[in-house]
Order: sequence, then structure tokens, then C-alpha cells
Amino acid sequence: GYPLCLALACELSQKGRGWDAVSRVSVAPEVIAEVLLKRLLDEEGVGEVREFLEKGIVAAWFDRGSISYILGISEAKAKKIYERIRRYSFVRPHPYGLQFHEEIRDILRRRLETQNKKEYARLTEKWADYFRKRQEGRL
Repeated sequence: GYPLCLALACELSQKGRGWDAVSRVSVAPEVIAEVLLKRLLDEEGVGEVREFLEKGIVAAWFDRGSISYILGISEAKAKKIYERIRRYSFVRPHPYGLQFHEEIRDILRRRLETQNKKEYARLTEKWADYFRKRQEGRL
């Protein structure tokens, strides 16, 4: 609800554009959150952080290894992404790493599933494969 919207609004304001990046909207909190999240993604540009924000939402939690596995990138790049994402107010600690705020995850998951069902299915399977291998000690 509104606490999530405030967290997203603060994230945007701290990105360097100040409060001008956040417009006044008087609609349901989930709509506000979606608009603010879209703006936050736009702020991230086309980099790997944005890519993980858009694709990594299939994961119930994430760590450096899952970022590397899901995006198919080096551990060093995954570490940079992890360190950058951990500063966001919409992620919180999880016993295995971090996890997205549930409402953020739902918004991004619906967005990905709606835009590209095949990619959503592929990434969901990739996450399941990572989780399975990690549980078996193969990662």
C-alpha cells in the first residue's frame, strides 16, 4: 500500500532528479506503485541491474549466484548487481540472500508474464533449476 509507494517515491527522489521525478497522482496505491516502479526502472536505464529487476522477480529470493545463473553473467558482474540492489528500500534480507518486497515482486511478475509468457516460463524454469542444483549442493 502507501508505505511501499513512499519507499518507491523516496528511491526515485534520491536518484538525482529530486522530487520532480515523482508526480502527484490520486489513484489506488497499487497503481501508484506500478507507476513509480516503472519510473525507477527507467532510471536504471538498460543496464544489467534493470535486467535483473525485470527478470529476477521469478525468484522467491536471490543471491549473487542466482543473479549470475538467471542472467547468464559472471560472478563478478552478479556481485556488482547484488550490491547495488541491496541498497534499495524495496528489498529485504532473506536467510539465503535478499528478496523483493512482495508487492513489487507481484507487480514485476505480472508485468513480465503479461508481456512475454514464454520468457516468463523460461525464467521460472531457470530459477527452479538453480534452486534444485543449490539444494543438491551442485552450485
